[in-house]
Amino acid sequence: MHFSHCLTPARILLRAILIGILLALWAVAVAAEWRFHSPLPQGNTLHAAWAMGPDNVYFGGEGGTLLHWNGNAWNQEVVPTQRTIFSIHGTSATDIWAVGGDAYASDQHARSLVLHFDGSTWSDVPPPMFLDYTYVLGSVFAIAPDNAWATNDGGPSLVHWDGATWSFDLLPSALEGRFLAVFALGPDHVFAAGTHGQIVHRDHGVWQLEQKLETGSFSTNLLMDLWGSDLDHLYATGNHGQVYKRNANGTWSEIVLPQAPGEDDTINAIWGASATEIYLMGNHHIRVWDGTGNPVRHEFFGKIRNQWFTGTGAPGRLYLAGPGGVTHEFLPSGGVLSPLSAGETASALVSQVRATGCGPHGFLLYGMTELTQDYPIQYFDGGKLMRFPVLPAGMNTQTWVRAMLASDFDDIVVNWSAMSDFSHGTYHWNGATWEPLGTSNYGSTPFSVKEFWRSPTGVLYACETVRVQRYDGPEWSTIFPFEQVPVGVGFTCIWGRSDTEIFIASDQGRIWRYNGNTWSEETTPGAVALAGISGFGPDVYAVGVDGSAWRRSGTNWQQMTGVEIRPGDDFLAIVAGPDGVYAAQTTPGIYIGGGLGRLWKFSGAGATRVLAGLSSPIEALATASTGTLFGVGVGSSGFSILREGPGAPTQELHRVDLSSATWTSFGVSGVEVQSGVVQPGKPLVAAWSLDHAPALFRVGGATDLAVADQYWMLLQDTFMSGSALPPSLLRVNYDPAALPGDFPLDHALLHRYGNLGWSKAATWVDSVAHTATIQSATQLSPWAFAEALEIPTPGPTPTVTQTPTLTLSPTPFPTETPTASATSPPTVTPTAPPLPDLALLSTYGISTDPTDAPLNAPFHFSVFVTYTGEPRSQTVLIQLSVNSMDGATFHASGLGAYVDLSQGSFSRWVPFEAEFDPAGLSGSYSLTAEVDPGHTVAESNENNNQSWSYLKLSGSPPSDPNAPTGTVTINGGAKLVNGDSIWISYSAGDDSGVVESLYVREWWLNDSGRWVQTWDTGWIPYHVIDPAYRILWSGSYYLEVYYSDPSGNVSLPVYASVAVAKPFDTLLSGQVTWLLIPLNSGQLLDFVFDPLFGDCDLAAWFPGNQSPNPDLSSTNIGEVIDRLNFSALTSGGYWIGLACFEDSAFDLSASSTKGLSPLPQGKDFRKLRTPDWPAPPVVSTPVSRMFSGPDVSLSSSDWVHLTARTWRLSIGDEGYDGRCDLDAAEHRIDARDLVQLLKPGTPPPRPSSERP
Repeated sequence: MHFSHCLTPARILLRAILIGILLALWAVAVAAEWRFHSPLPQGNTLHAAWAMGPDNVYFGGEGGTLLHWNGNAWNQEVVPTQRTIFSIHGTSATDIWAVGGDAYASDQHARSLVLHFDGSTWSDVPPPMFLDYTYVLGSVFAIAPDNAWATNDGGPSLVHWDGATWSFDLLPSALEGRFLAVFALGPDHVFAAGTHGQIVHRDHGVWQLEQKLETGSFSTNLLMDLWGSDLDHLYATGNHGQVYKRNANGTWSEIVLPQAPGEDDTINAIWGASATEIYLMGNHHIRVWDGTGNPVRHEFFGKIRNQWFTGTGAPGRLYLAGPGGVTHEFLPSGGVLSPLSAGETASALVSQVRATGCGPHGFLLYGMTELTQDYPIQYFDGGKLMRFPVLPAGMNTQTWVRAMLASDFDDIVVNWSAMSDFSHGTYHWNGATWEPLGTSNYGSTPFSVKEFWRSPTGVLYACETVRVQRYDGPEWSTIFPFEQVPVGVGFTCIWGRSDTEIFIASDQGRIWRYNGNTWSEETTPGAVALAGISGFGPDVYAVGVDGSAWRRSGTNWQQMTGVEIRPGDDFLAIVAGPDGVYAAQTTPGIYIGGGLGRLWKFSGAGATRVLAGLSSPIEALATASTGTLFGVGVGSSGFSILREGPGAPTQELHRVDLSSATWTSFGVSGVEVQSGVVQPGKPLVAAWSLDHAPALFRVGGATDLAVADQYWMLLQDTFMSGSALPPSLLRVNYDPAALPGDFPLDHALLHRYGNLGWSKAATWVDSVAHTATIQSATQLSPWAFAEALEIPTPGPTPTVTQTPTLTLSPTPFPTETPTASATSPPTVTPTAPPLPDLALLSTYGISTDPTDAPLNAPFHFSVFVTYTGEPRSQTVLIQLSVNSMDGATFHASGLGAYVDLSQGSFSRWVPFEAEFDPAGLSGSYSLTAEVDPGHTVAESNENNNQSWSYLKLSGSPPSDPNAPTGTVTINGGAKLVNGDSIWISYSAGDDSGVVESLYVREWWLNDSGRWVQTWDTGWIPYHVIDPAYRILWSGSYYLEVYYSDPSGNVSLPVYASVAVAKPFDTLLSGQVTWLLIPLNSGQLLDFVFDPLFGDCDLAAWFPGNQSPNPDLSSTNIGEVIDRLNFSALTSGGYWIGLACFEDSAFDLSASSTKGLSPLPQGKDFRKLRTPDWPAPPVVSTPVSRMFSGPDVSLSSSDWVHLTARTWRLSIGDEGYDGRCDLDAAEHRIDARDLVQLLKPGTPPPRPSSERP
């Protein structure tokens, strides 16, 4: 049986138009045809921003990204570089500088970047050189066309443009570090600031040092920006919120601004409209300052997609930008923030990311997931990543999907193994169900597949670490058995042209070719780990770590010309495209300028760098069946998808004006959007249409529907606390020619996609205008919509009622409604009978003004309510309940309001306010709004009548002389955690009823037996919430926690301690771990020890040997891999010892085969130094197949991370390739001992400026 397209499901006729709305924006091309699909307009980190005026702004960043914003649309500037742009400044529209560079470049002449714009073209300008080196330029300020200054990373110097050339300028010799910012008040006053808190001034041509606060090679006072309106109002700002103002005599004085407990006060940029209108821009906040008093803070933590690195201003607005292409516009007049980019924060929650092409439009993304909210298999079919609706039997969301291969969405192969045990499987998806491939017996099916490959004849091949298998049904057969695999070699990848020409590559740089009968090894240029192998035309290529990029010539492999061999420049993925082979590479993030991605194209003997400077390096590459190429990046700057090739949709980008109840059209996409809430703001949104039905729509319940080939996507900024758009209405224009001939439009609905799959939305269809409109405002992104069955009788197009919100005066209730707490609706005799099962009442949100309210003041609420149905002579109650989250007392009145249904369908905010009793109200509260709690209206869905929000009240509480008391526990009081994470529970109380803040310090026992601090939160708000989650390395930890109340009283410290043992983690220097194995006479035992880092030895004690001298020690293979193998001379228990000379992390494989002789030792085996072994343990318990033994600590310290470990190992009599788990079994930690040992001393001050 040839394995191809098994059980392809029959097409089933349906009644539906499919609409998919996700996001996408006009996409910026990054090079050639490659462009960002998400985020948009692009996904590289932005470091530079300069506004020539309102709606005339330039942004620059990594990958040579240079964008211009005109207030409504983006333009990608054409520049001759892919190096990072760090700063932009100019004097006019025809004189603009952009500077930066690449600190990681190996060419000393190519580290600097200087671009100039003359109004039509960006041109390279020769950079300044010093001692034949160029340097990265970090900040630029243009004074005139013949006068500009810039900082550099070569030291405490500046470079100057004189109208003809750039050159270095000499500064005072007492300087250290380097400068980070330059600013000028005309040609006679130039200022530069940087590390060590130092500031220099060029006064009429003479440089003077005006401030220097630190000395030495390390600096913590980093001045990152300068701004001033004149010499009397000149400011320097820095990395931990410091602000310095220049005095008239040339000295500088620090201005201490209030810092909120637990908040990040970093100032990345400063800009002002005048001496009394200054803006301080941080990672997540904007502070508005008049230069004298306390700034007004606008906090956006959790409300933006990432964070900001830079910012600038123009009259009436600010512009901010950062990682993942994040850009925002801020209007100070109303404190309104609008995103100018579109993307998602967590579309791909996987590690070990890989991809495989699937169908004509997309790919599958897979990898390792360790948390229950993660998802191991996701698919993309032209819009966004979606969760695969069905997982194979036995798989859950804590799984390592090791390999996948697909031709289309009805032909997918997967191999997976569980993270918690040894369960695994290899399955095939036939379009409807997962079916196992082969039996589930160990050894007969692939266990740990590195890669699948399918031949043109449909035969499936699986490359495992130490064998290669073939599947032609119904069972797997081995074509490269592990007995023939050289010791220390692990296969990594497979690719071929036919069943008689297959290549496999390894982690030792060795490559074999299969001719259909035998394997032959080929000659390669190095012993490096190879990551992938692929081919195009007559050429075959292999890529790996350290810049290894090889091309096959005959039976020899040679390094590609033009690809530099450099440690850490690792290739991550390779795939064949329609015009060559593409390979993704990353640079090491530990180096300045590193951590960025590259994309190469190989064709013939040529290697072309297509992309460089990608902020999120491409980790997975895939090719769709139409030849479209996809690259997926999952980096610290955010998740991104890039694409190249046919089938790219026409993407429309527009701003949605939330202050106007009008429809925004997205051009040829056929999408229109109307905000369901009239409020300030103008976010950027993208939309496009697709000419195919969404993949897997029928899976999971919609099997009786036929899908029309129409599909729409929306993209907007989404983040932790919501999205850019409020609940909104959607209207799409469908193509009647794409509908089935008998498609009944009176039975059509739009469907939307969420993480739980597809669901219906009530819809109006206008068969004359060819539009479909959802009836109720809802969150549009990241859902997709589709048309289907059972629509109510078509009614009028819904409209949005313009209602002022947030800062309303008290709203009068109807005359028949009580003015205090409403308990029942007024009695109204209806003029018409109710319409059962057609009405729909729902609420989607609560708005509060202000978010943090003072005591003893009216507090305004708005609840968003949607009603879908006929007019009714009826009012319904909205009831608001408030519950304390931290024990504070709550008293309020006026927590009810009525809405009138006599006008029919609506979507609007309903405002009302509450009066608060000022006694003891400081604290945090949860708000719950419920519409029609008495169910007086018959609805088609009663499950969406509630919404929730949070509120914090602050003020001046009564005097409280007593400090809070509290506790802290880890994992419910456990002293030992087997895993890599802990849950921390905080609990405290106070006489005032309010615990306001807490302060947490974490300490870890290092290898030298010293406690070192690893976490310091500063003072952060205290809430009674779910336990805090923290991921840790293995070791001994304890926490020191303080609590404070509103009066400033600080509690005594409380402590908790725990030992954390992470499976497959580290053994420590000086530790010995023991394993007892029963062997029969003649049975072979073979250990292969592959360290990720560190240095360890293995040794064996034969039965009866209780001395410190082992009978056999491990030998070294190649550079780092150790091997211990022998044949049992007698039956009995054999002790295996593992000793580490330094902290080590490793993979350990073991196999046992009955009746074989030990493998001969080759000439490359060498003996390692022998550790001072202790005697093996003495046990009286019977030997079994699950073994454990105590550790023997060789450390002189009384404190070690873990003092015992357990090994779990299963070895079959007839042979098994297994693995070992290392878990902690005991600990030696006690909180009282820790307190006595450390003596923490005085509690932290309150409030504190300390930061983690």
